[in-house]
Amino acid sequence: KAHEIAYKDLEELKNKDYISRGEFETYFTELSDIVRHYLENRFNIRAPEMTTEEFLNALRHGKMFSREHKDFLKDFLSHCDLVKFARYDSDVGEAQKSFSAARSLIDQTKEEPHDEQISDNK
Repeated sequence: KAHEIAYKDLEELKNKDYISRGEFETYFTELSDIVRHYLENRFNIRAPEMTTEEFLNALRHGKMFSREHKDFLKDFLSHCDLVKFARYDSDVGEAQKSFSAARSLIDQTKEEPHDEQISDNK
């Protein structure tokens, strides 16, 4: 399942300890990639191949995300891009907040197993 892969990838990212070494560019690049691959695996969106702008444009026209999730993805990916491309100086607090936000997005959008017992008891 897409969310299980993403959770494993998040755990591996945390274990790489980029934050304590101040390697924020690498950290945010990998964090962004984890979220993009999760979205690709979960919703069949070609997120890893798109620029952030292309991806957000595709989201705008789609109906699979709530406004809240669309706004979150816009802010999240824009922040990752700032660190990756604009040499924005991030800090430990922002890195941890972004990690928690990514995990929360996965928690809220993961595929839920269908409860088959309900249909069997009719």
